[in-house]
Amino acid sequence: MVLDNGTILDKDEGKLLMYLSLENDGIYLVWRYVIVRFVTSGTVGNVYVAAQQQNHVTVAEVALKEVDEDEFDQKELHVLQLAAENSKDKMLQLRDTFVSGHNRYLVTQVVGSNFEDLRSNATDQKLTSVEAANLCVELLEAFQQIHSLGYLHVDHKPKNVCVSHADQKKVVLVDFGEATQFRKVGHWMILFILL
Repeated sequence: MVLDNGTILDKDEGKLLMYLSLENDGIYLVWRYVIVRFVTSGTVGNVYVAAQQQNHVTVAEVALKEVDEDEFDQKELHVLQLAAENSKDKMLQLRDTFVSGHNRYLVTQVVGSNFEDLRSNATDQKLTSVEAANLCVELLEAFQQIHSLGYLHVDHKPKNVCVSHADQKKVVLVDFGEATQFRKVGHWMILFILL
């Protein structure tokens, strides 16, 4: 797509997604998400940064995870909803979810760089001892948050650990598609493999 000013957009940039939501007072609001840029492609879908608009005014910058409805994993949505209900600030914050066409969209906060990018962009591709120690403490706190909800993250890799867009010293866990539920029985932990 080429804009009037000559800017060339990727195939999905500028794409407009719309849906209606029923508010408590019975009034429908039209929410629009205009894709600003492509971020990454994962195993089951694409992630974009989008401008959330209401009545043609941008009200927030959000991340959109687009997943084919046939491949959508309810478990990831469930973990994100639990995190939001329990104010888990070191887990990706779900803002909304909707279906458009054959795709389901998860609307979340925008996060900053992941650990892999942080290391790659650091001087000599190394973090200082202080930076690494602080990020490790944050990461342990993030794992404690998901464990307090009865889940293990399972998919540990640098791409699934990001820093907050607003606070580069705060860690945010992402991608809960492989999260595994557990239950404590005394000192034992029982895993429930959800297939």
